[in-house]
Amino acid sequence: MQRLEAELATPGSAARLVAAVGLSDDKQLSRAFEGVLSVIDSGGLTRVDLEVATELAVEEPSAAVECLIALQVFDVGTDGNFVPEQLLVRCWPHRA
Repeated sequence: MQRLEAELATPGSAARLVAAVGLSDDKQLSRAFEGVLSVIDSGGLTRVDLEVATELAVEEPSAAVECLIALQVFDVGTDGNFVPEQLLVRCWPHRA
């Protein structure tokens, strides 16, 4: 695990992780995820909160949220709230 974290600490590797998740190639999903990151704090967001967070970023927030959930970019807490996956969040600034 330490080796993986060390490798992902490089900008190129971090960008490749974001691409492998599927966000780099889709501008709508990238904007939707960015919208979520701009409003989330230390807690999670409900499904409705995810849609509200993406409304200003994309034309079809419900579809974008469904795609983000399908891409597994969120961890789901015991309370059912969605939290962006932390490794992806750390790599996000290095996306291409």
